[in-house]
Amino acid sequence: MRSMPQRKSKLKDTLVAAVRKVQTSKTDDAILQILLERAESQIAHADGSAPSDDEWRSAQVIVQAVAGAYYGRRLNRKARVPPRSSVSGRAQRRSTSPS
Repeated sequence: MRSMPQRKSKLKDTLVAAVRKVQTSKTDDAILQILLERAESQIAHADGSAPSDDEWRSAQVIVQAVAGAYYGRRLNRKARVPPRSSVSGRAQRRSTSPS
């Protein structure tokens, strides 16, 4: 098991990598970016004070669970959702049904 300083260091590294991934993404990941910025602010206070244990846990949840779920959901949507046609199914049925 890793010591607390090692886990915190690993979390910081993972957070930096997640932020970099969002910044270089070609898709709009603004929601995830906001959450990652929140995680950054929780573990690196502007006044230099040490983050609380709750702030570390919150940042960890954002980085591991939220970012993971975000990317997992986005990948699932790409794989499962067929492209939308320009005309809705309901409109197509009306236009092809006999009068």
